Amino acid sequence: MTTLGIPRQLGHIWVGDRPAPVDWMQTWRDAHPDWTYTLYDNAYLMGRRWRNQPLINEYFKRHRFEGVSDLMRYEILLEHGGFLPEADSICLHNCAELFDRPTTYSVFETYPKKKCKFSPYLAAPPDHPTLHLTVDVLHDRHATNPAALEQPWISVGNLFLRNLLEEYRPEVHIFPAYTFVPQHKDKPRYDGPGKVYADHLWGSTMDRYGVFPEPVRATLYAKVVAALATRLSEVAHAS
Repeated sequence: MTTLGIPRQLGHIWVGDRPAPVDWMQTWRDAHPDWTYTLYDNAYLMGRRWRNQPLINEYFKRHRFEGVSDLMRYEILLEHGGFLPEADSICLHNCAELFDRPTTYSVFETYPKKKCKFSPYLAAPPDHPTLHLTVDVLHDRHATNPAALEQPWISVGNLFLRNLLEEYRPEVHIFPAYTFVPQHKDKPRYDGPGKVYADHLWGSTMDRYGVFPEPVRATLYAKVVAALATRLSEVAHAS
């Protein structure tokens, strides 16, 4: 039996104003039947305070939900650990054998090359130093002026993490791209001998998600924005 370096806790993050891709997400639950599962959705987002609440609020207001998801991911893994695969992917194999050390895990976005970016963390044990570093650096850089945040992949996602790794050298194990991203959106599909554990579907990039009727979408968005404003006020008063 595999000895895991992370808790057997599987989850997905899905926030914003579109319906979740439940069929894709279910493939992960089916492949990991003995893992606990949590959906970190709008209700979870609204129901607690976040260390990087100003950044989360800013990206949600911009409809940049991928940035919200990245920021949630870092704090959830820091607090609870576990495995948070991307919601826009389909699981092909159980992943327990991959996580054999108590470290932070990610995956290259493309085949390794100079300055290759990697995806926001996939898995970690709780309270790992790399997660503390990530959350703290983001807070120190942006909490006082979240309006200056650039696109999520630059300020809090792939490029930010690559630069963090170069500057601080935190402990991160990065899988080859084919492990979870066997086909980049504009490159040929991987056809080598390495085991492929998932297909990444590029949901946002390829606009593959469904939509709610506009009145439902607008009401949902306004509800979350109002709740996040309340959370931000609470954080400010607690400081």
